Amino acid sequence: MPFSEEPKNKLKKLVIGKCLKIITYGIDNFIKSGQNRIVGDIYCNGIFVQEILLKEGYVWHHPLEDRKKFDTWQLKARRGGLGIWSLPYAEKPWEWKSKQKRIPSYT
Repeated sequence: MPFSEEPKNKLKKLVIGKCLKIITYGIDNFIKSGQNRIVGDIYCNGIFVQEILLKEGYVWHHPLEDRKKFDTWQLKARRGGLGIWSLPYAEKPWEWKSKQKRIPSYT
């Protein structure tokens, strides 16, 4: 996916070698794999990791999560053309992934 390495690198810079505090708040049924995933907020040395990633345009906020602050942070990054929003066409990761599953692989 375009712009997939940048968020990984930013996340590594934020958290590698540091103490994390993860506050879980639910289970996400990841339908495609049949696995349940724990959902939570990540803090690193008092910094709310998702806030940084959203404000700088490194990640998408999924619209099914009702978190108004996340919507606001994402909108500001989008309007500012930051991160993924600097691309001529930013595609939702969940839509990109579903398209990739349909493309046959010839190796």
